[in-house]
Amino acid sequence: MYSDKLMTSLSKQALENLKILDLSHSHGLVNTSDLSGLPSLERLILKYCISLIEVHESIGNLGSLFLLNLKGCKNLIKLPRSIGLLKSLDKLILSGCSKLDELPEELRTLQCLRVLRADETSINRLQSWQLNWWSWLFPRRSLQSTSFSFTFLPCSLVKLSLADCNITDDVIPDDLSSLPALEYLNLSKNPIQTLPESMNSLSMLQDLLLNHCRSLRSLPKLPTSLKKLRAEKCTKLERIANLPNLLRSLRLNLIGCKRLVQVQGLFNLEMMREFDAKMIYNLHLFNIESLGSIEVEMINSITKTSRITRLQILQEQGIFSIFLPGREVPSWYSHQKQNTSVSFAVPPLPSRKIRGLNLCIVYGLRNTDKKCATLYPPDAEISNKTKVLKWSYNPIVYGVPQIGEDMLWLSHWRFGTDQVEVGDQVNVSASVTPDFQVKKCGVHVVYEQEDNYTLLNNEEIVQSSSIGFQTLVKKHVLELPVSRVFDV
Repeated sequence: MYSDKLMTSLSKQALENLKILDLSHSHGLVNTSDLSGLPSLERLILKYCISLIEVHESIGNLGSLFLLNLKGCKNLIKLPRSIGLLKSLDKLILSGCSKLDELPEELRTLQCLRVLRADETSINRLQSWQLNWWSWLFPRRSLQSTSFSFTFLPCSLVKLSLADCNITDDVIPDDLSSLPALEYLNLSKNPIQTLPESMNSLSMLQDLLLNHCRSLRSLPKLPTSLKKLRAEKCTKLERIANLPNLLRSLRLNLIGCKRLVQVQGLFNLEMMREFDAKMIYNLHLFNIESLGSIEVEMINSITKTSRITRLQILQEQGIFSIFLPGREVPSWYSHQKQNTSVSFAVPPLPSRKIRGLNLCIVYGLRNTDKKCATLYPPDAEISNKTKVLKWSYNPIVYGVPQIGEDMLWLSHWRFGTDQVEVGDQVNVSASVTPDFQVKKCGVHVVYEQEDNYTLLNNEEIVQSSSIGFQTLVKKHVLELPVSRVFDV
């Protein structure tokens, strides 16, 4: 433990070459005494000196000092005005200085100051400063939104952290173009519901942190410069607009966002009844009334969450999928196997081109130890052996059967012109995983019609013996745009 006497002893010694002085946790230290004898000092670390009341005026003589760390000095009342003489000061840390009720105006002259960590008691003083700072790191304590404004931030700002500062939507300006150099933005643990569209104007932004923003509901289009997006446990987040560099260089963390139903360009989930208004009702794809009360457990592999929900329709990679309880492949799937794969030659239909395939995969749990956070679904793969083409798909969101029950994965795959033609030898398979056992596969060829939809047969009732409900199916198939197809 260091004391005032030790500091006095140090300052009296001609320690001209001393560069680092670390007096952290010196609980008996009340003031720093005279520091004039340390002309080469570069780092002065006084973390958690809980009895420290003041810093000696002589600190202004430390022309080489670039770090002053006063974190946790909870009894520090003020800083000396001579701090404005520290022309080399690069980093000033004041977090946890809860009694520091005044900052010297001379701080505004510190043109080299690039990093500032302050707390709630000092943040209000920052509004009048016009410093050329490279970055700011603000506190994790509560901040009244009415006391803070983005408008005073310097245009040279590169790093801004306002984590856990009670920032709300009305504090974040509609126009963020005043921060053109911003590369790092941390708004974690704030009660914001959305971000302004002007986020896209931050053309240098690389890191965006929104962890634990539990009121956040949506995210706008983000700049193409973005390399990392972290939005862990944003429990109300539902929709994210188009993300830049998705599936390429973007590092994405959405763990715990249990309500997420859309990431534009990646996947979209809609409830059956909501989707019905757009396509299902018009096409009579399902009898909505017979399915409306069914609930399934769905896992989102991006958010690592599980939800019990009514039937949802998944659109991903141009593929349309539904997961529902059932043990049997519907009889109108013309190619079926009690196996993990089906092979067949595409049959002809006069004057009709092939538009896609309907797949049905029946799968169940391998054991009764169901751990949803680690379950991996079957992959589906379609190979055109004749044309040496292959498409594979692993759904981001998928259904989990109950113990002792099975699940149907019904999907529609649309193909481009001449990718699958009459006579082609096609193989459809579903991979077996450590978690799921694939029991049956079914495939039905979808042909083109003049009205752009396919109607092959009359209505057919499919009885699912596992839960005893009836599904009314008309063999209309939904045409979906292809967003990504993998050719090998």
